[in-house]
Amino acid sequence: MLCLLHGQLGHGTLESEQQPREVEALGGVPMTAVAAGGWHSASISEAGDLYLWGWNESGQLALPCKALAEEQAQAQDAGEVRAEGAPCQERPGAEAAAFISIQALPALLDLPRQPQVSRVSCGSRHTAAVTRGGELYTWGWGK
Repeated sequence: MLCLLHGQLGHGTLESEQQPREVEALGGVPMTAVAAGGWHSASISEAGDLYLWGWNESGQLALPCKALAEEQAQAQDAGEVRAEGAPCQERPGAEAAAFISIQALPALLDLPRQPQVSRVSCGSRHTAAVTRGGELYTWGWGK
C-alpha cells in the first residue's frame, strides 16, 4: 500500500485508506462541495465555511509556511514589494515550530471579511475559492 505522507485524506494520519472512510473531524457538519489537489484537499460546509487539509509546503492551505516566509525574506532583501493579503506573513527568523508543513486534520480558514464560500478548487500548490458574493480569493505558490 502506498503511503501518502501529506495528510490529504483528513483523517489525522499520514496513512493510505483502501476503503472509503468518513472524515470524522467534519462529522455532523453538512458539506456541499469538495476539491482535491495533488497534495491537499478542501471542503465547503452548508454554512459557507471553508476547510483545508494536507500539505502546506507552498502555502496552499493559507497556514504559516516556511517556504513562503523564506521567499518573502529573499524578496525583501532584494528590495521587492510583496502584495498585501498574501499568506505566510511571518518575519524572517521566526521559529520553525510556527510553520505548518502538514495539516492532517481539516482546518477552518478565515477569509478576510468572513465571506461565505460557494466554490473551491485545488491545484498542486495553490488554492482558489469563490464567495457567495462573487469574490475570488487565491493563495499558495504563484510562480
